[in-house]
Amino acid sequence: MGTNTFSQALVTSLFATFGVLAAGCSSTHSATTVSSGIYDLTVARELDACSPSRATGRTGAVGVVATDDVVNVGAIDGTRISLSQANGFHGEFEAAIPACPTARLRREWTILGSSAEGFTMAYAETWSGLDGCGAVAMPSAPSHDCRADLVLDYRRTTACEAPCEVSLDASGPSCSCR
Repeated sequence: MGTNTFSQALVTSLFATFGVLAAGCSSTHSATTVSSGIYDLTVARELDACSPSRATGRTGAVGVVATDDVVNVGAIDGTRISLSQANGFHGEFEAAIPACPTARLRREWTILGSSAEGFTMAYAETWSGLDGCGAVAMPSAPSHDCRADLVLDYRRTTACEAPCEVSLDASGPSCSCR
C-alpha cells in the first residue's frame, strides 16, 4: 500500500486535535490476550461504497502497547488509537476536514477478537458533506459521500514483554529492553 503524505498529515492532525471520543458498545470484548509487541497489519475490505476504494493489503509493521484494560495500537494512515475495556475496546471520532468546510470524516474502531497470535479490529470510515469540495482540495478523499467497512488483521511478529517497551520512531516500531 502506498503512503499518502496528505492523508497521513490530515489524520494525524485531526486525531491530535479532536482525540478519540469513547462511545460505548453493546457488547464487551476481552483483549486480555493482546500483548505488547510488533505486529504485521493487513487491511481487508468488507464493504466499500467509496470511490476510489479505500486501500487494502499488507501495510507493514505497527507497534502495539497493551495492558489488561487498554490497547494502544497503530492503525491505518499512521493513526494511533487507544481503546479501553471500559468502552468495550471501541473508539470513534468525527471531525471537520480543514480543506473543505462542509466535509466531515467519522472513524470507528472496535476490537472483535484476539488470540495468542494476534487480534482483529473492525474499522469504519464515513465521509459526508463532500459535494463541492473537489479533488484538488482533498486528493485522498472519495468523490462522494460514502462509508467503508474494513477489517484490520494484526499478527504478532515480535513479543515485547516487560521490562521491555515498544518504541516508535521514524524508522518504525521496535522493542527495546533496558
